[in-house]
Amino acid sequence: MVLPGDSRMHTNPAAGRGVSLAFAQAEHLALTTGAATDPPACTVGSGSWTGAHAGVWYGPQVQADAAMARPIQAVVASQPTPPPDPAERLRSAAFHAARTDADVAVALRRMLHLAARPSRVLGNPAVASQLRTLVEARPELTAVAAGPTREDWRPGTGTRISGSAAPDEGLAKRSGSRT
Repeated sequence: MVLPGDSRMHTNPAAGRGVSLAFAQAEHLALTTGAATDPPACTVGSGSWTGAHAGVWYGPQVQADAAMARPIQAVVASQPTPPPDPAERLRSAAFHAARTDADVAVALRRMLHLAARPSRVLGNPAVASQLRTLVEARPELTAVAAGPTREDWRPGTGTRISGSAAPDEGLAKRSGSRT
């Protein structure tokens, strides 16, 4: 028995990689199971292949998901927002650098579309140099943004307690419409 796709390894659907990774697993199975003479070894081999090939996308996604969850958890716990970890600073810098540097943009696209592994893209000396330069020159790109505390929000309504207009009222005032 071989478990392909999400039955083997769950992925965050926001990254859009689940089907691509499942197709890669299916291709591997199609190429290896026909000649397999030892079903248990085939199953173990499939699991090893998944870890070595599809797993390289799983770890960074888990890190990215955790980085997005940390500030939310801090607000819920009425704690200050933690600074981004080094991997999150690197991810943030990569997306910013891709806006102005064609080499970084192409490398990042290759990584996002599963054509190049993260270690190959982020380990590329030219890309790493560009990202280091960007982070050193513009630390604000990876700084923690100040935001409202839990006490600033009216529980359950999404409106500020401080007396400012509710979000939809503010939009109506800015757009000039009357409600």
